[in-house]
Amino acid sequence: MNLFSCPDKKIKDSVHGYISIPVVLFKNFIDTPHFQRLRRIEQTSMRSLYPSARHDRFIHSLGTFHLGQIAIKHLKESDDGHILSDSLCRTFLIACLLHDCGHAPFSHTFEDYFGRPDNFRNLFRKIVPNEEEFLQDLEDLVKAKPHEYLSALIVIRIYSEHIRSLGADPLLVARMIVGAKFAENKPENALIELLNGRAIDVDKLDYVVRDIYLSGIKHAQVDIDRLLSSILIKQDKSAYRICFRKTALSTINSVVEVKNFLDQWVFSHHIVQYEQYMLKKSVAELACYLYPGKNDDEALAKLFNPNTYLDMEDLPKADYPMLCDDDLVFLVKNNNLPHAREWLFRQYQMKPLWKSYYEFKRLFTKNLPCGMRRIRRCLDEILNGSQNYLIIEQTEQQRVIEYHSLFILMADHDICAYEELFDTISKTPNKFFYLFIKSTVPPELKADVLKKLHELLV
Repeated sequence: MNLFSCPDKKIKDSVHGYISIPVVLFKNFIDTPHFQRLRRIEQTSMRSLYPSARHDRFIHSLGTFHLGQIAIKHLKESDDGHILSDSLCRTFLIACLLHDCGHAPFSHTFEDYFGRPDNFRNLFRKIVPNEEEFLQDLEDLVKAKPHEYLSALIVIRIYSEHIRSLGADPLLVARMIVGAKFAENKPENALIELLNGRAIDVDKLDYVVRDIYLSGIKHAQVDIDRLLSSILIKQDKSAYRICFRKTALSTINSVVEVKNFLDQWVFSHHIVQYEQYMLKKSVAELACYLYPGKNDDEALAKLFNPNTYLDMEDLPKADYPMLCDDDLVFLVKNNNLPHAREWLFRQYQMKPLWKSYYEFKRLFTKNLPCGMRRIRRCLDEILNGSQNYLIIEQTEQQRVIEYHSLFILMADHDICAYEELFDTISKTPNKFFYLFIKSTVPPELKADVLKKLHELLV
């Protein structure tokens, strides 16, 4: 469905098939430096485990736009579709396209280096000082991520005029990206949830099916067409909500299953965690090398300077503007850094003593250590110093789907939360840790480590 009154251009996607995109969006957004940079931002950290998962934030953004188009088509055709104006729908689709335009290099590995929420809110106050309602709703946000804040800032600072020229609202695009709903009940809030929600949204749907398909994981499949054809917008208890017909319950279960599988068995995998640790160490060493005399936090803040994405004359420029994965790989590779070779060439110096939460649980009966300091003292005594071991703390089953925010239409006026239908009462996530030991440590010392830890943790 083309809401932009211009011809479409077709893009072939290995996941969704042909994606139709209005040509005006190429001129205004896609063929611009900020968006083209996404070709060089890896989508996930899973490629260390699944080499075929070579997908980036660029195609994910196009895929999210595509699913947004399908969702809007079905919403407009539903009984309450008349409440969605064409302008509102155009705004939503632009938000789908631009939602990751400020993403940090290497997926989520480095986004905390962009800065704290307060820093971004100060930039919003500087760029849109008179938008009091918008600024207040930003203050009330508790779950927005740094890359969402930066993407919204780029939208307002770089793309506002282009967005207005297409009959859309740049401030509302920014709201949709960070998930800042209006205090007043408005249909806009439903579309904000449809892009940046706490349950199922078009962003999550694209990366779930994309991660599964391109990795080659043979797990549950998600029937996107069935799910999005069941989508509705309803007013319940004076709130506009996105909900799904009961006919989509099996597909919703598939989304939940796949998302939990990825979190539990892929992104928490010991290889993925170890490589991410090595990459972070390499880049921290790089930052301190590039900015001598500064501590890790100061050097990393200077290297990952969000101001360079906004092109403002009165903001300080960084030496490395608009960082992407390629920049970091080049800099890490061409400076003699202690952890770089281990990460670049996969010359692992350490091996894990267990490889999953379930092995940890089998070895030790306590949920998490009685205190990490005590654990570290024990290991220091046995292994003679911290250079011989590495602890990476973990949380089992890191769910991002909030079941109380996912609504099902069971009958004409019977809207219920997903958790009312299924036994999904959230529990406190299990804490554990991976323990990596230097390959050169003798087997008898490794056995002694397990014995001592068993005494502490059982």
